Amino acid sequence: MHGRTTILDADKFLQHFVPQPTTGPGVAPLKKPASLFKRMKKPKNESVLYKELPKRLKRGFPGTMYGFVATPYKADRNTTSLLSPDCGMYPRPHVPRRHKGQRRDTFLATNWAHIELPIECKSNGSGDPFDDKQPNGEPKTAKRRDALGQILSYAELVLEYQQRTHLFMLVFFGKYYRIVRFDRSGIFATQKMDYLLNDRLLIEFIWRYVQLSPEDRGYDTTVLRIDQNSELAGKMRQRRDDLEKAQPDHYLTALWTEALDSRRPWWKVKVEDDITKKDLWYVVGKPNFQAPGVRGRGTRGYVALPLKIGEDGEQLGEKFVYLKDAWRVVAEGIMPEGTTLKTLNDYKDVPFIPTLLSHGDVTGQSTRSPVVWELLHPGKTCPLKQHQHYRSVVAEVGKPLSSFKDSYQLVKAVYHCALAHRAAYKHGYIHRDISAGNILLYPNKNGHWCGLLNDWELAKDRNRELIPRQLERTGTWQFLSVNILDDPGSVVVIADELESMFHVVIYYAVRFLHHNITANNVGQFLHDYFDDYAPHHGGKRCGPSKRLAMWMGRISLVNYHGRYGTGGTKLRFLRPPEDRAPAGEASQHPLNDIVSTLLSWFKAHYDHDLDEEETDERAPPAEDQPSSPDSLCRTLDDEFLDAMASGDSDEENAGAAAPSAKPIDTDSFRQAEKLRAEKERQLALNLENHDAFIELLRQALQHAKAWPTSEKTKDQRNRDFVPKLEPNSDDGEEEEAADEDEDDGADNDTDDDEEGERYQPENTGDEIDPEDTANDYDLVVEVEDDEDKGHMEGGVEGQEVGGCDDDSSASMHDSEGFPNTRDGMHVDDPAPRSSVRRSERVRMKRKAEEPEDAGSGKRSRQG
Repeated sequence: MHGRTTILDADKFLQHFVPQPTTGPGVAPLKKPASLFKRMKKPKNESVLYKELPKRLKRGFPGTMYGFVATPYKADRNTTSLLSPDCGMYPRPHVPRRHKGQRRDTFLATNWAHIELPIECKSNGSGDPFDDKQPNGEPKTAKRRDALGQILSYAELVLEYQQRTHLFMLVFFGKYYRIVRFDRSGIFATQKMDYLLNDRLLIEFIWRYVQLSPEDRGYDTTVLRIDQNSELAGKMRQRRDDLEKAQPDHYLTALWTEALDSRRPWWKVKVEDDITKKDLWYVVGKPNFQAPGVRGRGTRGYVALPLKIGEDGEQLGEKFVYLKDAWRVVAEGIMPEGTTLKTLNDYKDVPFIPTLLSHGDVTGQSTRSPVVWELLHPGKTCPLKQHQHYRSVVAEVGKPLSSFKDSYQLVKAVYHCALAHRAAYKHGYIHRDISAGNILLYPNKNGHWCGLLNDWELAKDRNRELIPRQLERTGTWQFLSVNILDDPGSVVVIADELESMFHVVIYYAVRFLHHNITANNVGQFLHDYFDDYAPHHGGKRCGPSKRLAMWMGRISLVNYHGRYGTGGTKLRFLRPPEDRAPAGEASQHPLNDIVSTLLSWFKAHYDHDLDEEETDERAPPAEDQPSSPDSLCRTLDDEFLDAMASGDSDEENAGAAAPSAKPIDTDSFRQAEKLRAEKERQLALNLENHDAFIELLRQALQHAKAWPTSEKTKDQRNRDFVPKLEPNSDDGEEEEAADEDEDDGADNDTDDDEEGERYQPENTGDEIDPEDTANDYDLVVEVEDDEDKGHMEGGVEGQEVGGCDDDSSASMHDSEGFPNTRDGMHVDDPAPRSSVRRSERVRMKRKAEEPEDAGSGKRSRQG
């Protein structure tokens, strides 16, 4: 949340975010308690807080429809997360209760699907997630950053399990507290207040909150929870059972079965369709994709069924569709994704893209944080992006590219996406977010797996009036070109998009194919090439590994194997052991030719750009310019050479030249340099448009028998891998100590061990998942990062093909004339996994820091 946090006076906070309750005729307002913390002493540790708070809040607000409970140690049994807030406010029907036989002093388990107001407790001031002394209240010390990461993780879990537009949270630390509000644009928090000295504003907040409408409390009322014991839920289960009998191995069967997870809520979702101008309803279960994080687009993707409501009750439609729910960025030049898709669909000649069925904004649901920020800072540029809640539905339901069968299918999917990109570009649209999560697999009407270029949310219409040069990157960090990473405001061009496609191929090939990177170095390579960055005064820039690969025309492995290591000095892909030729015979993987050819083009592209920059930047000499150190050195060199020619140099230098040395032929050198430059220019021209890239892949794919089969390995990326990073400094420890002193410090360490067992944030440097993150970002690329976060934002693919021009009639070849013998209908069809929560400690750490420019999503991942 770097740069997205605002601290303000509590009265103004209530004024802008928690309005005074309005009561109808005959309805008496809720009575306010006089005090909540009378005769309470400063808590010695956290356990005192989460024992006292629920009791005092219950007594203070006995007539509400809410209950307060402590849940400090028990995580929700329906989640993979081990996190649990210390306390929470719940609607009375869903207050966590003790099981039969449990002791009364047993703490209860969190229920993320129903928690109304999370409450976190810290023993002292060092657990304050904000800092009133810092700009925007952003914490600097390690403990404060950890505390911020922790409450962000709580907010993320609420957003994951509920349908929320925003949420509130209470944070207690020692004798102080803050009220915090989160939405997809940023965080607002009150200044810290002493609740023992004056609890008026805390009482006012809770008194107002419990009387707010569901919308004002942050609930999305266009989504309705389905009772899993209802008739409609029974029809959803019946569809699953029918699929399991008729098509047990079909990937859609697996997707729908996974969606109907009884541990997660099921929903009826309304889409206010801009096409038909009607409200359309769909039923969904657990999302098969959920972007991580709190800020940003917060995309969820659902396998869905249309819901028809008539005289016969609620009936399910026949065909599965894909429903995407996101908070789109409201910015000049950025159109709703459905608008772009409808335009491209209407052209009828843009293949391998989703087919739009319905789309529209959710009325009245846009982020309020930017509006309030501008009211508080009139005349200033708001750093918060405006997000509008938006839904779209497409015909294709797909699976992630990570489920490709072999390298042939991987390259073929990228080939299809290049065709889609070229066709869209001819009509004036450029995608601007090519990533691992946005290229999917789906079966066309002949049952052959195709690539699908998904997620056109950041696409730009080049035919519209020119938009001023943007100030931030567009896309997903791990797959952006070196050019865009090094120049965030640079306009995305074809060469950048083709480079992103190349990075997608490398990413999946290194994870799932045989190659010469030793097993213990795969994680570090993936981190260095995709996640790493170089520090820069203007923000993060491209990491050295990716930059060197593009500049040198080879992906070096010297850092991992050494110059004479057994693995080799540059990346090569290998055929599977059983498919390799005998010793002494060629055993080249076709992917190597594609990689080396493209690298030569990228090298020429960057060499050509650099040569042009050097030529443009040379200034004519000025006679009155003062001598620079370089010019003085050149003068001394000239004097030395003159002395050599006249025989006046000293004996030592005079004898340095070998008697047989020949003069350098500078004319030949210049001529060779011109030839080299012309060759580089010709190679660079291959990236000026799509044609050479597409032809290279087409020719390689035509030779289907040259590609190995049964070559895919298990994922070689170790999710527990910790990259080697520079150690963090301990800056700010004095300030942290000062915070503890400010809170009297007598009991600072009383609860350390107890807290540590529950939550131990630290800088582990956990690897960022590009699929987790690829899509939680708006225009700014984050370190976090969307998988398998398989995540794909809006992972879609087709039961029936839409947008795929397939005119094939031959049974042995597909629409491009490639042999169909390599494609089966059911090839390695695991359903895309829902978000797998990795190390909670690392996630909290990353959330607290959330750099603006470097790549996770995600982790991007998230927003």
